[in-house]
Amino acid sequence: MRWLVLVLALLVALVVAIFIIGGMLPVDHVATGSIVMHQPPEVVWHTITDHANEPKWRPEVQSMVRLPDRNGHEVWQENYKHDHLVFETLEAVPPKKLVRQIVADEKAPFTGRWDIELEPVGGGTRVTITENGEVGNHFFRFVSKYVIGHTRTIEVYLKNLAGRLGEK
Repeated sequence: MRWLVLVLALLVALVVAIFIIGGMLPVDHVATGSIVMHQPPEVVWHTITDHANEPKWRPEVQSMVRLPDRNGHEVWQENYKHDHLVFETLEAVPPKKLVRQIVADEKAPFTGRWDIELEPVGGGTRVTITENGEVGNHFFRFVSKYVIGHTRTIEVYLKNLAGRLGEK
């Protein structure tokens, strides 16, 4: 019985520590990742803006649904196995810059925006993603920083994009 009480006390202390540390972290974060593709910017642009076909190269996305425009901007819902996110395209400058923002949901533990920039380099394209995120929940803020990492989603996206374009 004594061991059980000790284990429970340690678990409670761990959860409290996670919430305290998460509360001390800033709500906002900026994360960046980039990759150089051997494809021209126009090919990369077509791939990243063809949202209907993203489930073909992004395994975590089960389906995409085009929603009505918002503020004159294109809106897409990404459906995952157990959840979904809605993205509004704030800016599209072909084939140079795409800015997409999560449509705010008061229940979501995070929100943010991706600025995707395409820069011609040596016959190919440098793709740079800058994430400006906000994680309000203390627990998710801790997990986002120390368990998942702020750049994880960017890295997975770029890896899958490279695979779609036949890159290593």
